[in-house]
Amino acid sequence: MENDRRKSQRIPLVAHIELLEEATETRLKSRVSDISRDGCYLDMVNPLPSGTKVRLTITAGDAVFKARGRIVYSVTHMGAGVNFEEIEPRSLPVLETWIGEGAPKR
Repeated sequence: MENDRRKSQRIPLVAHIELLEEATETRLKSRVSDISRDGCYLDMVNPLPSGTKVRLTITAGDAVFKARGRIVYSVTHMGAGVNFEEIEPRSLPVLETWIGEGAPKR
């Protein structure tokens, strides 16, 4: 069995993301490939280093999700894992909808 440290199950989600690196206010655009209640994975060729604090805006269709987070791991030419540290209250229903739509049907 694989050693998986995630708190929540990841759900596939293809969405656009805009990151704002808090220290320098650098804006980056990328793509989300999966999401959970605690974070998401970003497909990026040149990901930000681990520990970087970011503000993120994820859009899929008309839905918009905003949060503050931190890069928890980074793999060059692959991507980065982000942990959500503070989710905007109006974004919680959006996240729950995405997770509910992606959950395996029983």
